[in-house]
Amino acid sequence: MRRVVGLMTWMAVGACSSPESGLDVVARPIPGGSSIERAVDPVSGVTSIVLTPSPVQTLGPSDLGMKSLSVGAQYASRPLDGQATRDAFGLVFVAVADHATPIFERDRRLLLDIDGQLYTSVKNPSGLHSLYGARHTDAGIEERLVIPVGSDVLHSLAHAERVKGRLGSWVMFELAGERLEAFSELSRSLPAGSGAADDAPQAGDRTSVSPNELGWE
Repeated sequence: MRRVVGLMTWMAVGACSSPESGLDVVARPIPGGSSIERAVDPVSGVTSIVLTPSPVQTLGPSDLGMKSLSVGAQYASRPLDGQATRDAFGLVFVAVADHATPIFERDRRLLLDIDGQLYTSVKNPSGLHSLYGARHTDAGIEERLVIPVGSDVLHSLAHAERVKGRLGSWVMFELAGERLEAFSELSRSLPAGSGAADDAPQAGDRTSVSPNELGWE
């Protein structure tokens, strides 16, 4: 489990890095004007594939202070002995809100309704500080979250027709159209046979909770 968390930590660092950060990676866009980029850390050998977060529709009352929510995804693979690899998957959220304090600093639970099947991240990853960051901007507080999920979640998103979700206690959103097509592109970019580590508790759970209990129809 420690190695899985470490791999997710590298994913978070890579997602937030900049040319001035000192992180020595080789990054290149996948051809075709895609929003997907591939990076290789020459020191650790970790390979990552990143779907750049882009804006999605938020649902619910307009007075909650949420200005924008963008959703993307990440995959990271660390080589092990022989031909084996250790893979990790995560959804990336970038939220901007007109609040005095961060919204997701203590509550980063995730619920996803993917074509009627509910996926839950019930273990609050608030202790994994490397997967979260917040900063003040002119537009408001910007928060960036990486939430570990299983490979089945990303593959389900890639083939979904209808996706709604809830991040934290009340921020609801919808994935549709080009956003779901981007997940399809990401899925096609992943190595054949890639999957989440068997011992990763962050992979999420499928439950029988009705989507109506989440506040949407």
